[in-house]
Amino acid sequence: MSESGKECSMSRKYCFFTANYLPKLGGVEIYTKCLAKALVKRGDFVTVITCGEGKKVEKVMEEGIRLIKLPSFQTCNGRLPLINYNSHFRSFYKYIIKCQFDLVIVQTRYYPLSLFGAKYAAKKRIPCILLDHSTAHLDFGKGIVNKGFELYEHIMTSIIKRSQCSFMGVSQACNDWLLHFGITTEGILYNSVEESVCKMEPQNIYEQYNIPNKAQIILYAGRLLKEKGIEKLVEAVSKLEDKYPDLYLVVAGDGDLYEKLSKAENSHCLYLGRLKHEDVLKLMKEAMIFCLPTDYPEGFPTSVLEAAICKCYIITTTAGGSKELITSLEYGTIIPKGQSADVLKSSIDKVLGDPKMRLGAVEKSYNKVLDRFTWDDRAREVEEITKAKKGI
Repeated sequence: MSESGKECSMSRKYCFFTANYLPKLGGVEIYTKCLAKALVKRGDFVTVITCGEGKKVEKVMEEGIRLIKLPSFQTCNGRLPLINYNSHFRSFYKYIIKCQFDLVIVQTRYYPLSLFGAKYAAKKRIPCILLDHSTAHLDFGKGIVNKGFELYEHIMTSIIKRSQCSFMGVSQACNDWLLHFGITTEGILYNSVEESVCKMEPQNIYEQYNIPNKAQIILYAGRLLKEKGIEKLVEAVSKLEDKYPDLYLVVAGDGDLYEKLSKAENSHCLYLGRLKHEDVLKLMKEAMIFCLPTDYPEGFPTSVLEAAICKCYIITTTAGGSKELITSLEYGTIIPKGQSADVLKSSIDKVLGDPKMRLGAVEKSYNKVLDRFTWDDRAREVEEITKAKKGI
């Protein structure tokens, strides 16, 4: 039998349920796309089911991945999409209930689509993994709203636990958090990066985004939310402008604070809005420092891993799994959550003042990511999990 024949005979069918998907740019969305691509690359068949923005079911093929967008209502500014159980959804259900998969992967616990995916797997008796990406309850900024969502999350989690799916986290920090819900996990399916990113050629981003040619770039990439620490980062960089006149903060992303921050007069802070994923990677290739001063309940920020493989020095917090990559100052800077802008300023100042330390950490974090955090490794692990669950 030919090599291609062997590959085809070993192919497996996977189905992902994820409430949001690209072009919405977030860690879970990128995780789903990259793992799906890595499985397709190995000859497997992948279906991704997500919430769309219309009233009809959309089916498309993207890079070998079958993408199905369900009719949905985009509530909470798209942060909590709800399935629209209309006639188009009912037709989809008749179709999907006839499909066979070797493994179902459900992303996160608290979306209605997550519950649907877990119940679907149970009904079809398909092995199911629920992947968790959080390390605390979400913070909506209001006490009563936060308490309400905590209750909602506990209820949703208790219902999903009844489906008998297996739980895994994208970091050890996620697995530790799941103990809060009485869940013992079966392991870690780490967030990762594509090895091809390190082979990307640097681009002339300075002219494209009107960045001064001599700029020393600190990059922030992600949603502009208070809990992501962007306001503290802007303040910290502003306090360093006199000492480092070529220092610029470049911000890629949008969110609740975009209008407020982008209208503020600060010539050393450049707000680019939402960019394509590949354009963010191009910025990382040119940035000196990547800074994510987050207090958000991160799982394992994709941007941190990508920054490492793009050879940025990383400054971030103890939130989530970043500390599993940056285990000491030899790999980057980790500061405790909830720190002030002055603490962040001091961390940036220290890195700018010690090029030898910065370059050494860049190389160590780069090599560590290539050794432990690639999607090819994760795809192989998923196939091994599938074999084990099917008794192969």
